[in-house]
Amino acid sequence: MKRVALVLIVLFIFSIGGVALAQQQQPGAPSARPMDKLALAKMWKLTEVLNLDEQQAAKLFPVISKYDRMIGDKVKEKIEIGRKLKAHFDGREKLAPNDLAQLSRRLWVIDQEISGLQLERFNAVSKILTPEDAAKYSTFEMLFQEEVRNAMRRMHGPQVKPMMPPQGPPPDPMGPGPDSDD
Repeated sequence: MKRVALVLIVLFIFSIGGVALAQQQQPGAPSARPMDKLALAKMWKLTEVLNLDEQQAAKLFPVISKYDRMIGDKVKEKIEIGRKLKAHFDGREKLAPNDLAQLSRRLWVIDQEISGLQLERFNAVSKILTPEDAAKYSTFEMLFQEEVRNAMRRMHGPQVKPMMPPQGPPPDPMGPGPDSDD
């Protein structure tokens, strides 16, 4: 019974958030529904992994959601910068040397900001969970993100051509074979 109530609370929280997000979206913008579904799946699985009760979930999920949104905003910014740089290197949009340096530097700063937010999120989660469950959460988060990346690769395949295509076949790590003329 507790699990059913917990699931209903989580669904309610996400449905309210989804309505607010849908109202903020501009016409023609891609749907945020897949991200809502992903967040819901994450919370559902986290509830199972940590065996959360209603009180823990009510404290934990808003904290995680807050940091996930902030990290997501940083990732979106990083993707946008990556697109600008790629357009430059593909010859579609010429950037001045100063802009190149500034955008490149910003990528590294964003990585630091994301790392800082991840640590803040862990510290906030650690105030709610036991040390054992906080460690489970850290492991869950790492594995969940990896699972999402792998699913994206399987669904969409490689999206970006490598910037520096390989030149010729890779060298044989075993060296020339016994039948080789070398």
